[in-house]
Formats: sequence, structure tokens, C-alpha cells
Amino acid sequence: MSESNALFQVQPHSLNLPWTDLSPLPAKLSKRLWVTPQEFLVVTHALQLAEWAVTVSQRWRPTLPLPARRGPKPVYRDSSLLVMALIQVAWQMAYAEVVDYFRAQPPAAQAAGFPGGRVISIGQYWERRRALGVLPVWLFFLGLVGQLTRLAVIKGTDLILDATTQKVWFHTDAEAGWSFPKPWKGSVWGYKVHTVLCRWSELPVMFLVTPANCQESPLAIPLLVLTVGRFGFSVKVVRADAGYFTYALLNFIRVVL
Repeated sequence: MSESNALFQVQPHSLNLPWTDLSPLPAKLSKRLWVTPQEFLVVTHALQLAEWAVTVSQRWRPTLPLPARRGPKPVYRDSSLLVMALIQVAWQMAYAEVVDYFRAQPPAAQAAGFPGGRVISIGQYWERRRALGVLPVWLFFLGLVGQLTRLAVIKGTDLILDATTQKVWFHTDAEAGWSFPKPWKGSVWGYKVHTVLCRWSELPVMFLVTPANCQESPLAIPLLVLTVGRFGFSVKVVRADAGYFTYALLNFIRVVL
């Protein structure tokens, strides 16, 4: 079975991460990956991971087929948009900067799956990235964590629980909520990102998104269960601020982990 075919042998409701051959790479890389965006995409097999994430998310959340219409058909794949979004966030680029980068670097555009000599426009990229939703991004994230764990960039023995609020652009967002963190801090209308981070690599290894008014502590155990169950980490230390200190979490860390 070829690598591309084996990549998509997943069940409709399975979270089995795709396996890609990393044998040509060193067994262990340094703590910091000082590489270019193109090298990072090649080393992590990012395009294959993005294709897997899109495929699984479509099985979980079926979409209607594209309508039969005249005019040009969609040229750019959702997987390429995920890869572009990864480079934009990781290298802290603006929308225009990441589009210009791929236009100026044909090998990077090829690694991202763009057709020869063509890169998506800024306006179309913004609209289609927003339309992707959270699920394919979350699955793509899990695949990247799995690859970096295989490369020994992420260890997972020392974990940090943390959460942060994110404002939304549209106050009509029905799934967002108000957060009133402290009397001296302004309220936030948006979401809260609950994360588990690897202290050694300073990289996130799991995250969940809730309305901004959701408390951190109830999601601590589910986050740790997802993290250890998905990646098989041997956790030695769990770090968190006082907002997470509950008897249920402390007993879970001591007895289960």
C-alpha cells in the first residue's frame, strides 16, 4: 500500500493519526526547529496531515456537494489553506505577508499543495479560512503534535494547564460569551481557549474551545485524558495556577497519572 493510500485508511469516527515515514530524518532533533517554512512543511509532512484532517472532518460533519454551475471550479484545496494558516500563525505573518511569501517561494507553494505558478488571493484566503471552522484545524493540530512527538521535539512528561480568552470580530456570534475576569480588567466577548502545553518544548499539545464565560477547572481532567490517551505521554509533573486546584483534579493527577 502506498503512503498516500495508507494515510486515508481511517474509520469515519476514528481519531487515529495518519502515519508517515520519518525514517530519513534524524532520530532526535534539537529543542528548537530553526528551519524555514518550506523545510518545516517537508519535515512534518504538513500537507498530508492537512489532507487527513480535511477528510476526517468531512466524514464527521458531512457537507453538501458543490452545486453544478457554470464558471471556474475551485482551484485551491482546503488542505492548502490549512497549511498556509499554519505558516501565517507560526511565523507571525499578516494575511498579505503570507500570501506574498508563497508567491515569492515556488518550492514552498508546491509543498503547500498549490497548483503550479498559482497562489490564492488575500480576499479569497481570508473568506475560505474563516469558513473552514474549528474541526479541521483541531485535527490538523493533533496530527502536527503527533509528528513532533515522533521527532522528539515534544516530550510530554511535564505539562502545563492554561487558558486564555480571545475576542471575536462579530458581536452577532451566537456561540460566544461574555467574560468578566477581574474587576480591573475589561469584559471580553468571545471564546476561551483551554490548552495543555509541553513545558520542555513550550508548545501546545491539546486545546479545546468554549465560550469565554466557561471556567477552566471543569475542563482540566478532560484535557489531560485527551492528551494522555491520544499521545501516550508518561506524565511526571502537571503545572497550573490556583484556578485549577480542585480535589478532583489533584486526585486524578495523583491516582491516575
